[in-house]
Amino acid sequence: VRVVKENLSKTKLEQFASVAQTDSLAFLSMTDRVFDIAFLDPPYQTGLLQKALASIGAHIAQGGVVVCEHPTEEKLDDGFDGLAKQKDYRYGKTEITVYRKE
Repeated sequence: VRVVKENLSKTKLEQFASVAQTDSLAFLSMTDRVFDIAFLDPPYQTGLLQKALASIGAHIAQGGVVVCEHPTEEKLDDGFDGLAKQKDYRYGKTEITVYRKE
C-alpha cells in the first residue's frame, strides 16, 4: 500500500485514485462508490476471485474495466454481474482476464 501511494504521489495522480487497505469483499459490501478500473489479484485457488467478480459489477462505471490475474488452469466465466469478458492474456502459468462493463 505504501508503494502504491508513493507511486501515485510521484506521478501526481493522487486526486484520481483511491487506495483502500481492507478486505475486498467487505469493502464492496459497504461502499457505494463506482470505479473506472479495478485490479483483482487475490490469492490463487481460494475462490475469492469468483466472489469478487460476482460482487464488483455494481461498482464499475459503464465502459469500465476489471483486470484479473489468476493461474492459467483457473478458467473464468464469460460474464459476471454486468461484466463481459473481453480478452485473456497468457504469461506462462499466469493469465490476465479483462472484463468490461457494457
